Amino acid sequence: MPRKTRSSLPALIILTVIATVAVGLMVYLTSNGDSGKKNTLAEIGGPFELVDSKGQTVRDTDFRGTYLLVYFGYTFCPDICPTSLNTIAEAFDQLPPGKLAHIQALFVSVDPERDSGAVLDDYTQNFHPRIKGLTGTREQINDMVSRYRGTYRITKDDDPDYYPVDHSSIIYLMDENGKYVTHFSHQSPVDKVLAKLNEVLPD
Repeated sequence: MPRKTRSSLPALIILTVIATVAVGLMVYLTSNGDSGKKNTLAEIGGPFELVDSKGQTVRDTDFRGTYLLVYFGYTFCPDICPTSLNTIAEAFDQLPPGKLAHIQALFVSVDPERDSGAVLDDYTQNFHPRIKGLTGTREQINDMVSRYRGTYRITKDDDPDYYPVDHSSIIYLMDENGKYVTHFSHQSPVDKVLAKLNEVLPD
C-alpha cells in the first residue's frame, strides 16, 4: 500500500545540502582518524531522555532487550524523511513476525515547535505501527543528536512558520543493549536493510 508523503518547498537545494552532510557523516562514521585514536564507532549512541506522542517521558533504558532503528528528521520534510521511513516500513513488512517483535524504529523529530504529539503520532503510524515518534526540549534533542554524531539546522529566514530543516539522514541500527551495530543512508535499498535485520535479529 502506498504511504503518504508531504509536499513542501522545492527540494533540490535542500537535497543537495542534506546529501553533503550525509556524505560527510558517513566518512566520519567509517574513519578511525589518526592511528592511536580509538574507533569512534563505539561512541555512537548513549543515554537519552525524550517525550513520546502522548507526552510521556521515554528513556533509552525503556528499550533494553529490543533492537532499534534510530532516525532524526521532521514531519514537514519533503523527501528525505518519507524515503527513509518508507524503507524502514518496507523492511519491517518483510520480516518474519518473530524477528519483527525484537525491533522498534524511533523517529526523533528535531522540530518540536511544529511536531506536536498528535502530529508525530499521525505521521509515524502512517508508515508502520512499529515506528514510534519522539521529540523533546531543544536541550534533550541536541544532546541525543550529538551522541549519535548527527547534525541539523533550522532556517527561519524566509517564513517563520513554513521553513526547511537541514538534517543528517542516517538510519542507525542499535542492538538490544543500546550499542551501535551499523548504519544505513536514506538511499540504502530495502533489501540491504532487510538482510542486515534478518542477520542480527533473533527469531
